[in-house]
Amino acid sequence: MPDRTVHFCESIQLALINYFNFQGRSSRGAFWYFFLATLFVNILLPYLSYVMNPELLIILSALYNIFIIIPWLGLKVRRLHDVNKSGWWILIALTGIGYFLLLYWYCLKGTVGANYYGDDIEAGRS
Repeated sequence: MPDRTVHFCESIQLALINYFNFQGRSSRGAFWYFFLATLFVNILLPYLSYVMNPELLIILSALYNIFIIIPWLGLKVRRLHDVNKSGWWILIALTGIGYFLLLYWYCLKGTVGANYYGDDIEAGRS
């Protein structure tokens, strides 16, 4: 069984390597570490307004969020694939209450061994 342990910096690297990748699987570690990294940046950016022009900060925040949305969606889809769910389930978030189901699936341990979406390997690792 391959090692699927992903560390903080590696999760960021894997998310960016798989920028447009909506195939394969991603582990809980890759998902939650990337979540923490994006959360940290989104919390840090408003605090920079004390040392930066507010208009520039708004532009930087918007550019960052536009840049990060595609790898974030890809990672969510790959995480659903890891628990043997279709990536289309991500649309359940549009109902509002679907966030709870997605959160549950994001917290589940991935399928051991191969599943419908591929072998038990981390997307982006060779």
